Amino acid sequence: MTSRILMVFEPKAEDVGKAFRVTGREPHDGRIDVVLEASDERVRRRMKEVVLTVAEADGALSRITYTDAEGDEVRFDLSQVVVNPDLPADAFSLKVPEGTRILRRTVKPEK
Repeated sequence: MTSRILMVFEPKAEDVGKAFRVTGREPHDGRIDVVLEASDERVRRRMKEVVLTVAEADGALSRITYTDAEGDEVRFDLSQVVVNPDLPADAFSLKVPEGTRILRRTVKPEK
């Protein structure tokens, strides 16, 4: 499943079309939501959809929303995106705000 989700970021058009049903929503606030719903039943049991929100003007990615099969949503809002910046290692340490609900799930490998 992870490989199919990550494929969205460096897709081959024919692979995205096989793995996901791709639709668009009506533009809002100068942005368009591109909705990816898994075509594979095994994947649908774990995830509902991935939504990529892009700027209508230039296609810049501004949000990634992942909704699992139980309705839990993870959203990443992107701003001031820089490709391949030089970052210190501690930039990747997780700092969870107080009061944040942490969901821990494990996925058994499929046979």
